[in-house]
Amino acid sequence: MRWSVAIVSLGVVLGCAAGCKQSDGPLFPINPGGPNNPGGGDDGVDARAGSDASLDVMSGRVCLIVDARQPDTCATTGAGGLNVTLDGSTSTTQPDGTFEIDVPHSSNIAWEVNGTNIMTSVMSYSAVHQIPVIGQADYYDLANSNSVVATPGQGDVFVHVTHQGASVAMVTATAVPAAEFPPLYDGNAPTTWTQVSTAASGMVWIPGIAQGAASVTLTPPTGTPTVVSAIPIGDGTLTWVSAELP
Repeated sequence: MRWSVAIVSLGVVLGCAAGCKQSDGPLFPINPGGPNNPGGGDDGVDARAGSDASLDVMSGRVCLIVDARQPDTCATTGAGGLNVTLDGSTSTTQPDGTFEIDVPHSSNIAWEVNGTNIMTSVMSYSAVHQIPVIGQADYYDLANSNSVVATPGQGDVFVHVTHQGASVAMVTATAVPAAEFPPLYDGNAPTTWTQVSTAASGMVWIPGIAQGAASVTLTPPTGTPTVVSAIPIGDGTLTWVSAELP
């Protein structure tokens, strides 16, 4: 993983301060499994064309978070000046993380957000465009607290597991290719994660996956496992996925 400041961009040490709000439901839905259903997702801000005057522009939001267990709790300020890239187009965020960008014309593409003092975030493109990002300081606290050490050429995946829009507990996960570190699951504090199964937040964190494409199998306490495929993994990046279980 590249954890240098050159990877990322925000310009200030990030914090959720007084201006956080909780959105309704998961932020980055995807369609799990299969070559036509890439494994990242986006949500929160609807991806409709921006305005009648410019039907080739759409709006979105970068969601600045401080707790990886809550990827849909966005700061209302402090997310300005971040670089958003999609299908060769670029944009810069406003202080609340909102942006406008050209409507893409390719398939199997992914968002990338980078800037000063944040970890670079990656998320596959789909119908709703809200991309979580976390500050370097907050991520390093999380990694150090869970004995995760950076390795060049690897990235992390965070998966929010839901069913009918609600977070799902007691789910376990495996990744292909296998990660350097075991899967971790949301615990009772922002930096306290476990190796047991998802808890109330329904979050899976798999650090240390080789860059390229990965798949994650999610196994609920009852029912059939769900496979999320074609998850993009970058060098030193965090990939955000939301998976809806049947």
